[in-house]
Order: sequence, then C-alpha cells, then structure tokens
Amino acid sequence: MERTETTPESPEKLPTKEFIRECAFDLFREKGYDNVSVANICAKAGISRSAFYYYFKTKSQVMGSLFSDLIPDNLELIKKKQEEEDEWEFLWWFMCLYADRCLALGKNLLAVFMMVSLKDRLQPFLPYDTLRFFNILDETVKKGQKTGRFGNKWLYKYIVSAIRSIYLGVTFDWCNAAEHGDFDYKRAMELELRSLLEVQ
Repeated sequence: MERTETTPESPEKLPTKEFIRECAFDLFREKGYDNVSVANICAKAGISRSAFYYYFKTKSQVMGSLFSDLIPDNLELIKKKQEEEDEWEFLWWFMCLYADRCLALGKNLLAVFMMVSLKDRLQPFLPYDTLRFFNILDETVKKGQKTGRFGNKWLYKYIVSAIRSIYLGVTFDWCNAAEHGDFDYKRAMELELRSLLEVQ
C-alpha cells in the first residue's frame, strides 16, 4: 500500500487515507478505542494534525470510513464481476466485501464500531444514504429473478431490505455470541441469504 499521495489541494506528499486508517485501527486494537486520541493516531502515522484533518473530521469518522469507502474503493472490480459472474456468485462476493472487513476487525472492535455508529450517527455498514449499495443489489436481484437463479419472486426492494437486515442481524449475533455459542459468521450469513433468495 502506498504510504503517501499528492492531492490537488496540497502538492506535497500526504499520507494516504488508508495508511492513516490502518495506523488508527492498530491503535484501537492495541489500546482500545476509548483510549486512543487523534494525537496518538498522528504520532503513529508520523503526521501533523492538519494532515489528519485533511481526511477526517473526528476519530469516529476514521471508524466509519472502514465501511463507507468499500464501494468507491472497489467500483471498477464490482462492475467487472457484475458483468462476468452469475447473480448468486456476484451477490455473495459483494456481501463478502463487508463480511471480510467485519472479520478483520474482530468481535471486540466490531462491537465498538456498532456502539460508535449509534452514538455518533456514523454511516452504518450498509448505508441507506449511499444509493450505490442498493442499486447494485437491486440490479442483481432483478436479474437473478429474471434468469431464474433466484426463486424468491417478492418485489426486489423488499428482498434487498431483507438482505440488509440479515447482514446486520448476523453481525450483531456474531459479536454478541458467548464463547460456547460461537458460530461461523460467513457460513451463517450465506445460509440465510441462500434461503431468502431461494437460490436455484
């Protein structure tokens, strides 16, 4: 990963947004979210506060960016896979973009993300105000119904809403699972999505 980039507003090299975010998440894992300050993040990334504030307004916004950047960062790959793969394979791959980030965070930090998201009104994992997410799923569900890949014939917008609810519900349950009640996060999500869509 490139550590610096040149921006139109600032011709000098600035650390990339991704590099700053990774430094922040290393600290969150090490010390706990509440024990990390913007100053700590700047020190770890070797940047000034102004460089931090070029990308993020607050510490919580760093947390929120982990999911809100997923589609913009992968848009070309998403379009390519959408054209090349069948509807279920694409939909599952797309949902795994989010699931894999949740797994990479781990239960403890993911639970913190959920609390911070509620407290600071961050964009959630699957944001309602980002139409791209819903447009991608709308197109995929409609196409899958047309080709017969998905047997569920509900109106597509209800299916997409249910997909979002499954994702959030499985994520919450996984974070909340007791040691002896743990389960395979991605497998549980896959089974629920297959059942909803009636994958043929």
